[in-house]
Amino acid sequence: MSIEITAEHEAAHDRLRALVHLDVSDIIFYLRVDGETYRFDEVNAAFLAATGLREEQVVGRPVEEVIPEPSLSVARAKYAEAIREAKTVRWEETADYPTGRRHGEVSVVPVVDQRGRCVSLIGTVRDVTDARCVAAIHSAEQRILAMVASGARLRETLDTLVREVEHCLEPAIGSILLLTADGLRLRHGAAPNLPDEYNRAIDDAPIGPAEGSCGTAATRRELVVVTDIASDPLWASYRDLAGRFGLRACWSAPIMSGGGRVLGTFALYYREPRAPSDADRALIRRVSHVAGIAIERFELDEQLRELAAHIDAAREDERTNIAREIHDELGQQLTLLKVDLAWIARRATADNLPRELLLEKLTGLGEIADELIREVRRLSTQLRPAILDDVGLDAALAWQAEEFERRTKIACRVQSGLADDQRMSRQVATTVFRVFQEALTNVVRHAHAARVDVRVEETSTGLLLMVSDDGVGIEPDRIDNPRSLGLLGMRERARRLGGTVTIERRRPRGTAVILELPHGA
Repeated sequence: MSIEITAEHEAAHDRLRALVHLDVSDIIFYLRVDGETYRFDEVNAAFLAATGLREEQVVGRPVEEVIPEPSLSVARAKYAEAIREAKTVRWEETADYPTGRRHGEVSVVPVVDQRGRCVSLIGTVRDVTDARCVAAIHSAEQRILAMVASGARLRETLDTLVREVEHCLEPAIGSILLLTADGLRLRHGAAPNLPDEYNRAIDDAPIGPAEGSCGTAATRRELVVVTDIASDPLWASYRDLAGRFGLRACWSAPIMSGGGRVLGTFALYYREPRAPSDADRALIRRVSHVAGIAIERFELDEQLRELAAHIDAAREDERTNIAREIHDELGQQLTLLKVDLAWIARRATADNLPRELLLEKLTGLGEIADELIREVRRLSTQLRPAILDDVGLDAALAWQAEEFERRTKIACRVQSGLADDQRMSRQVATTVFRVFQEALTNVVRHAHAARVDVRVEETSTGLLLMVSDDGVGIEPDRIDNPRSLGLLGMRERARRLGGTVTIERRRPRGTAVILELPHGA
């Protein structure tokens, strides 16, 4: 279809040109045609917003000065086809503008005068950049999640994620930094297209309220947008470094765990000053979320590997201790028992064995047997206190508290509100007891406390155990530290029964370990 202009249709032609000024989301442009020269006569606001160009850079200028190659050659061929065939022509276009790579579905309609000569082209473009980017990111998410599920290495997974984002947002340059275990510094995670020298320079950089985009984002726990590194005060310490590699803008978002812990940062760099669109902000949030899933899964795998190694080491230590106890204590007693039995056997053949001497030896054998029984019971109790199975959780907690107080000289008081701990399942009782033991171990190692208060009771939701001390208090960065195997072990025990373990720093002093198990655990 073409549009013919006659004297009677001048008003209609003016209405067509007025389309350019409508407030619509689609891009509309009006080209003046002069032979093989095509010049932008008018464009709408959507055109300028999508391309990032100013009106004086477009209106009145030939298409060669506005549309970059290779899109220009395709566009000129399509314009010529529309004029030659006197019909509407449609095609898909990809072009690089200051706002980045744009994808559009283009349509042009020739406008001819009464002599059949094409005098102008009216074009529309449906910008599908954001839709394509969302689809591409969704596809990338699926690939990344598949890599996470298959146990791919973290560096490989994050590197793939960054490359996928860069492909969607070209010419953006992506970067992922990982927060150190102490929560104070950022280490290199993935940045395949940043210069190696730049990556090395910012590796292990501190976080803080004015430590570039990434260090600031990790501190504020929110998106930090720096549109011009050359003038933004957040980059005062890194401005020369960024300028050396031609980096002019940087938007950075914190990567958060499901529990609200900062894991690292995801950043997009540009080589010219730039501000993000709403679509850019939404994409950064999605990518940061996927990166968080990958990092948390890696941390979990590392925790499980370290926990397994810790359990193996603890098991070997316990075996060594038991073997030493058996050799040193039971072995010695059994040797004495054997010596006395041999003496009795030798004397038994003699008719003159004094009765008093025989009774003395037998009494000694009885004492050795009693000592053996006590040692066996002690070793058995170390492995699992019989009182837990025979008498119940209340008695086991009280016994452990007494043992703890005797060994450490730290006062330990247990307050129980259990109605009938005899009916409690073996699994629940064991979990509560082991968490109690681990909490006491942490008090000895870290708390420097003088007193421990223990409360165990049934609540409306289940069972509650709280172990509180009056020590120095746990440091906030240790509460969710994935390297703390003791805390991880307690939480894993609770998780198996559908429960939770919470660690709280008390004011003004002390720490509380809170175990909650649901009814029916």
